[in-house]
Amino acid sequence: MLCGVLCISRKSICIGQCNPYEYINNLRLMIASEKIKIENVPIKKIALEVGFINPIQFRQQFKYRFGISPSQYRRIWSLSNSNNKITQTTCLLMTWL
Repeated sequence: MLCGVLCISRKSICIGQCNPYEYINNLRLMIASEKIKIENVPIKKIALEVGFINPIQFRQQFKYRFGISPSQYRRIWSLSNSNNKITQTTCLLMTWL
């Protein structure tokens, strides 16, 4: 039923070497990773929004997929964005000098 709703079949999913559950789970994790980077809402809320009922399971799956916890992922992205903003500001100031 789920495969029919998503317009995919078991064969098309197996091309990517995963079963339908893994495919949906990876999709949820990718969406969550983007939301963690962009939105400043609690990670528990993001987990619920993408379809994880248990926040502990979300954390475990996220860490397995990305190698770091969701909170570490957010910290790294916020640091890289702040460093990027500093670099952009520095470049703008340098062009004015």
